[in-house]
Amino acid sequence: MHWFAIVIFIIGALVQARVEPFDDVLGRGYTYAANDGVYGIIIDERYAPRFFNENSRESIEGYWTPTAEDIAIVEELLKDDRASDSARTRERSMEHSDVRGGTRVDELVSRQYVGYVIEGVKLIEVIGFCGGGIPANPLQELIVADGGSCYWGAVINMDTEDVESYWENGQA
Repeated sequence: MHWFAIVIFIIGALVQARVEPFDDVLGRGYTYAANDGVYGIIIDERYAPRFFNENSRESIEGYWTPTAEDIAIVEELLKDDRASDSARTRERSMEHSDVRGGTRVDELVSRQYVGYVIEGVKLIEVIGFCGGGIPANPLQELIVADGGSCYWGAVINMDTEDVESYWENGQA
């Protein structure tokens, strides 16, 4: 019986060693968020520094993980700038529905939400894209040089609940 416990312990250790690095890359670094037909990924504060270059990191005092309630506020503030997103996502959800009528959320993701603090102000940077589908590496910033309104970004001041900036990337 003593040998059996040792074998189980060794197998458990090997399995944990094999799974742990995978979890560090793909799991526990983000959570899905959905609001009014728009789907996104909330980036955990531990991974948020990856979304900023060295120059912008100098002024950042810290990072935080937005909640579902924060995302609801963000999406309400972005409705004027991104009015067509909800309708476009609903259309994609019909395309990606399976035979049971369910929709895979990871096929509809169109935003990354990253929380950070500058001068004591809580901000959320939204990185948006139209294509749907989870980014190839969801824990890295999506960088696109063009693409028009299908690749865009915004910074939301959560203390005042204002859109501080909104931009679209170049010509389509």
